[in-house]
Amino acid sequence: MARPSAISSCLALALALLVSGPVRGAGDPADAFPPAHLRAVEQPPDAWREVFAQKRSVRLFWNGGQVFGVERATDDGWVLVSSHASPGWISQRYARGTRFRLVDPQGQASPPIRADSVVTPLQIAQLAGPVGALPGAQVVDLTLDGHATPWVASLGGGIARLERDGLQATGLGVAQGLPSERVIAVAPTESGAWIGTALGLVHVAASQDSRGDLRFEVSDVIGRGEGLPDDYVQALATEPGVVWIGTYRGLARMDAQGIDKVLGPWSVFSLVRGSDERIWVGYEGLLGLPEAEPIEGVDPELDVYDVEPLPRTGTLLATLQRGVVLLNEGETTTVWPGSSTDGAYALARVAGTYLAAGAEAGLVTLTPQRGVLRQWSVEDGLPSAVVNEVVPDLPWRSDDAARGALNASAAWLGTDKGAAWLDPGLGTVRTTRLSRVPAGASWTDAYRSGRHLYLVGEPGLAVLGPARPRNDRLVDRSSDDLVALLRRGGERWIVHHDGVEQVPRVGRDRLHEVPGPIRAAAMVKGIPWVGGDQGLFRYDPEQGRFERLSSIGPVRKLVAGEDGVLWAIASEVVTSIGQDLRARPYIGTHRPLDLQPDEGVIWVGTDNGIDVISIDSGEVVDLLRSADRKVVVQAIAADGEGGCWAGTDTGQVIHLDPSLLGGATIIDLAPEHPPVVNGLVALDAQRAWVLTDGGAYAAWRPRAPAP
Repeated sequence: MARPSAISSCLALALALLVSGPVRGAGDPADAFPPAHLRAVEQPPDAWREVFAQKRSVRLFWNGGQVFGVERATDDGWVLVSSHASPGWISQRYARGTRFRLVDPQGQASPPIRADSVVTPLQIAQLAGPVGALPGAQVVDLTLDGHATPWVASLGGGIARLERDGLQATGLGVAQGLPSERVIAVAPTESGAWIGTALGLVHVAASQDSRGDLRFEVSDVIGRGEGLPDDYVQALATEPGVVWIGTYRGLARMDAQGIDKVLGPWSVFSLVRGSDERIWVGYEGLLGLPEAEPIEGVDPELDVYDVEPLPRTGTLLATLQRGVVLLNEGETTTVWPGSSTDGAYALARVAGTYLAAGAEAGLVTLTPQRGVLRQWSVEDGLPSAVVNEVVPDLPWRSDDAARGALNASAAWLGTDKGAAWLDPGLGTVRTTRLSRVPAGASWTDAYRSGRHLYLVGEPGLAVLGPARPRNDRLVDRSSDDLVALLRRGGERWIVHHDGVEQVPRVGRDRLHEVPGPIRAAAMVKGIPWVGGDQGLFRYDPEQGRFERLSSIGPVRKLVAGEDGVLWAIASEVVTSIGQDLRARPYIGTHRPLDLQPDEGVIWVGTDNGIDVISIDSGEVVDLLRSADRKVVVQAIAADGEGGCWAGTDTGQVIHLDPSLLGGATIIDLAPEHPPVVNGLVALDAQRAWVLTDGGAYAAWRPRAPAP
């Protein structure tokens, strides 16, 4: 899939002219029942002790402002709990998994719905982060409204509205009515904002509370059912009375009369203001709206993500294939190639020069005539070398946004580790505070210690729990891309991709070099083991270094078993290594992806379901296997009660009961764009932590609903 677009900085110049309210599609009549986009969302916990609470309040959202009755399911049938509920209604605390339904004045009932019993990465980030921290790490869009206030869209972190000092003022996620916390685009308006998510276009309405503070509420969700080409909305542009919506499968135009599909079926990368004042659409090359006429000189093979008109003549284009390109009189020349894989994704005119965001190629200052003038890096204060977005900062409460942008001396940046403000002239960088467990980040390993859970992954090391553990030397470590964290009494071993850091309770740390990349680690009877592309390595206490076990090939997973046995996925085979260092392969399984020992058996997640291996006999029992459906189980964990948790490549987290006959789907992380489930930490048959490449979830398995 092509990389989602960020809105051009030029679009921010017209914020005062944006449409001021929702435009209802023809497929969404106000009197429909049940109302469109009816959904239930658990209220997020406000303290760590509530993460796995057995009771939780639920909010119901639906399109429109209609008022309905709400009923809940009980053992004796349906009971009325509200006779006058409006969108955003909040229930009392009921058992998790309770079903609800709406009832209209004629007594007609909607189908039953219930909230997913899960605490999302955004909610965990807000619990774990300092007050005012930006919850989402992967910032893919950043747009300023008419008051020069930044709106930040992040993958997995929802939408956040920042104050000028970079602190979060308002955050929106599924608990506030968004259908998805994967947000790709945002276009603020005078009365709120349009937000592009992975599950539809959202209108957010602004109002003032009793203290005069702004509050934002979701008023409409618009998707394929209302006429969009696709639910994945990745680019937005607005004109008076019109919203242009770029999706993964085409472009739509929405006004008071309804929604019309304009282009399809290909992906729309961007919607930006061109040099001729029309909106240009990055589609197959560049097209000018409303007629969708090709812009002369732009190769239709180019994926154009941003457009920056030059003051006199020509236009700069940010493209995937060629980086930053100058378009002048129907000819294109490359100004900065970006990287071979990323190209360029955003442009901003700042202090007479141009800033270009090139994702992994970073941020550069350039001019069309002289090319790159400066490369910006982490050493200059950027939160990350991966820059996805750049927009000019506007004067506070500017009455002339266009003039303010032309004279901008600073810029806002969106990176894969949050947002930042940059003054290129002074070289000053001010970063936003980011949650220490940012939503959207990749977590690959975890272990429990009392009431705390240590997470290991792309951001480094993070600790979840009711309070920061005292005297813990690991709490503030933030090395990127860790593999695992091992524990031996009071000593910890931090496993990096290229070595192992030994952290004793007291004394100096010690670094052990291991041929990398390391992909897995385990502690067996007080002995650390690590494995990766170069094979399996065991720490030799007498030699004080890691020694390779030559009989074992490439390793992707290591798990400690009972009686000093190490379990590995090595050379694509489940293998046990005993205390005598002899290896025993189990070759009857499908291609293994994850494993865990559990009282005489080994649970194995494979590329075609779950295999259960008898440790003694090696016999394999088939579960969740289908040659037709190809259920890929990426992660698995025994629940300690005879069953197991499993994570699939479709974003489902499933619990299997001890009967081994199957189980209920607990959560569906993102049906259209599921994250990769990297690991599971089962607390028991009802509770589990889910580690993904899009954040950490706390999953609760509800009891069977009343019939």
